[in-house]
Amino acid sequence: LYQVTQRDGQRCSAAVGYLRPALGRPNLTVLTDCLATGLLLEKQRAVGVTYRRNGRTETVRASQEVIITAGAIGSPKLLLLSGIGPAEQLRKLGIAVVQNLTGVGQNLQDHFDIDIVYELNGNSSLDKYRKPHWKLWAGLQYECFRSGPVTSNLAEGGAFWYSSQSAGTSSGTSSGTPDLQFHFLPAAGVEAGVPALPSGSGCTLNSYFVRPHSRGAVQLQSTDPTDAPLINPNYIAEPYDLQVAVEGIRLSREIMQQQAFFKYLKKEHFPGESVSSQAELEDYARQYGRTSYHLAGTCKMGVAADAVVDPQLRVHGIDGLRVCDSSVMPSLVSSNTNAPSIMIGEKASALIQGDV
Repeated sequence: LYQVTQRDGQRCSAAVGYLRPALGRPNLTVLTDCLATGLLLEKQRAVGVTYRRNGRTETVRASQEVIITAGAIGSPKLLLLSGIGPAEQLRKLGIAVVQNLTGVGQNLQDHFDIDIVYELNGNSSLDKYRKPHWKLWAGLQYECFRSGPVTSNLAEGGAFWYSSQSAGTSSGTSSGTPDLQFHFLPAAGVEAGVPALPSGSGCTLNSYFVRPHSRGAVQLQSTDPTDAPLINPNYIAEPYDLQVAVEGIRLSREIMQQQAFFKYLKKEHFPGESVSSQAELEDYARQYGRTSYHLAGTCKMGVAADAVVDPQLRVHGIDGLRVCDSSVMPSLVSSNTNAPSIMIGEKASALIQGDV
């Protein structure tokens, strides 16, 4: 069973666990429904932020530092809008170059997730709660006792295991580090783009390669802060990633064909047993593989030429500016990114306190 961040039957996010208890502090002001549009920079130093709220552009100035925590998409976007990033990209958009950092928006990584959906005998999964009377019962159970199916995060169980490449060893022998992660979901078609069952109950087993070799990028499409950036995840661009992804599908099927599942499984609903050759599985991966929402790496930490922040999370070449989120990860962690992102925030707070 996977660990989850829950409290009293509800998800306990970083906002709930960290921010909400501090809302009453006199030195904290939280503004919502705002869009950060750029950094205020004076002589290579960040001194504030501009933002839009209720149709108006506002400015807030920093007494010491500006901390960016907008994630692997938002953080590079804000830096680029402010003239911090690859000089050539910025000049093409007419943005004045403040600091030429070639790594801003590069090195995008994510876990490429592939689902297999099974139809079950009877109503033995959470799919039954799609029906009105079961849905009502689940709602009452949750409201009265904070228990029952509504408290499930769906991906409660899973495992780590080895592909035949065993995390990249050429011999195919175990390196001691699993390179595949699996999530079991007691429902069918719960992810976008994955066909649900027309009726009845189902379950889903998904897999992904935990250390993908492929790298994508985030770029601006214009100088308008309200425009979404151009995101190219570049999934399975490296042949090795596709090879391990297909192995994940085969291992998922092997798991679900174990005798312990016989009495529960009716048939493989999607993609179906007819999809079996290497070429067919590769096509299936390309067409139905999806994000795991584990985006990272676009403001990577380090001292190399393409690093964006140093080991203290300070942006290279700009004083008074740090980035503190999953974008600073040089490489993707071998599992979910929620806890590591919280850890980065914890470490950042210690670094900031040490510098004050």
